[in-house]
Formats: sequence, C-alpha cells, structure tokens
Amino acid sequence: MNRTWWAALGLAATTFLWAANAVVSRGLVGHMPPISLAFWRWTLAGAILIPLTWQSIRSHWPLIRPQLPWLALLAVLSVGAYNSILYMAVQKTTAINTALMNTLIPMTTMLAAWLMLGARPTGRQTGGMLLGFIGMIVIVSKANWQVLSSLAFNHGDLLMLVAVGCWALYSVLLKKRHLGIPPVTLLAVVVMLGVPMILPFYLWEWSQQGGFAIDLTNLSAIAFTGVFASIVAYLLWNHGVGILGPSAASLFIFLMPVFGALLGVTLLGESLLPYHGIGGVLILAGLVLGVRK
Repeated sequence: MNRTWWAALGLAATTFLWAANAVVSRGLVGHMPPISLAFWRWTLAGAILIPLTWQSIRSHWPLIRPQLPWLALLAVLSVGAYNSILYMAVQKTTAINTALMNTLIPMTTMLAAWLMLGARPTGRQTGGMLLGFIGMIVIVSKANWQVLSSLAFNHGDLLMLVAVGCWALYSVLLKKRHLGIPPVTLLAVVVMLGVPMILPFYLWEWSQQGGFAIDLTNLSAIAFTGVFASIVAYLLWNHGVGILGPSAASLFIFLMPVFGALLGVTLLGESLLPYHGIGGVLILAGLVLGVRK
C-alpha cells in the first residue's frame, strides 16, 4: 500500500473521529457551554503536546520564529475559530442542517485551492465531489426529497457557514506554505497560539452562563475531544492534506454521515436502512474517483 492510500485511511479515520465529535458536542447541549468545551479540549491537547514537543520546539525555534504570523493565522482559523463556532452552531441548529452545511466544505476548499494555489480541480476530483454530494444528500434526506423541501434555516446555519469557510482556508493555507516544521511540533505550536485566543471568549461565556459540572460525562467529553478529535485527528488531517492536497482531502468530509449512521447503530440502537447503503456506496465511489491518480 503506497503513501496515497495510507493518507486516505488517515483521512477516513479523521472523519470518523469528527463524526463522533459531532455526536459528543450535540449530546452536551445543556451540560456544558460550547466555548467551555472548545477551551478545555484544546487546553488538554496543549498539556499533552507541549511537554512532548518542547525540545523540538526549542531546536526548531529559528525556523518557527519568523513564521509566527503565519502560524498564528492557522491557529485563528483552526483552534481559535472553527471548533468554537462549530460547537455554538450545533446548539442552535438541527443535525440535518449541520450535515448539509458540511457538504459545502469540499466545494469551498476546491474553490479556495483554485484561487489561492492555482490548483484547478481535476475531472476526477469534480466527479468525486458530485458523487459524494449526491450520496450525502441521500443519507441526510433519508431518500425522501420532502425532507429537504421542509428544511428551515436559522442563525445557527450562518455560524456553520462561517465555520466551513474557516476550515477551507485552514486546509488551503496549510498546503500553500512549506513550513518545514515536524507535524507534531507544528500542531503543538498552533495549539499554544490558539488557546489564548479562545480564553477571552471563554471568560465572557463563564461570566454570562456560569461554569459546568465536574462530572464523568463532561470530563469524558473533554478527554475524548482533547486527545482523539484534536491531537490524533489533526495530525492525520494535516498529513493527508500534505500528501493528497486540500481538494482531495476535503472529499473525505462526505464520510461524516456514513460514520454518523454507524455510530447511531452502535451507540443508539438505530437501524441501518437501504438509503444508508445507497448513499454510502455513492460516497465511497466518489472518494475512490477523487483520490486515485
């Protein structure tokens, strides 16, 4: 198996972790405020990463220091903005609307990559995006188009659009400049820069809504999102973007409803229905078409 397929497997694992992250964040509505989850998630990730990478940060400091403005921009888009806005959005909109907004990530990323990198989407990537989009719509709508016609949108969906734009820009800018910093070290620096950006908003939220209960549910959510949805997922995503490019990597976002359905079966006792299979086959076909050279 060559590095392209290893990168693809890593991106699929990333999407699975983010699907689980979406389930966790929606399950915390009423238990933990959204900015609190984002702040403590990344604080835990930093507490793990910084001691492990401190020597590497010091040795690469001559390379890191002149690129701090660029790294700060990556931190704003990913650690600072994307997750915080996403957590706020899922508290104000429906799961269907959230999934539909996520379909815009591949399209937005391809457009940004074309404009900023000159990376015009290939016919395979465009075809893969269309197949993935159709497959995702089949799953989200449960193969019932009346579901889509009855959708109502609110300001939570506008927040999702902002989050989509942040993630597309992050993915493209990550590829645009060769930073020359080891992946784990790069993530540690981005987290170090990003957590202080969340802090003022966390303190404001705490002053308005108060804190949250220190119980097993909340601590487990922080542990999962801090380790798996942050450290593991971001390392795999960054690696996949480096190998496949942002346009091809973004196609894996279409796997989120597939994994969401599997998690629903496993954790909530839901049933797999024919439309899951039809949509899943279309999405997988789109991924193979879009990723293969």
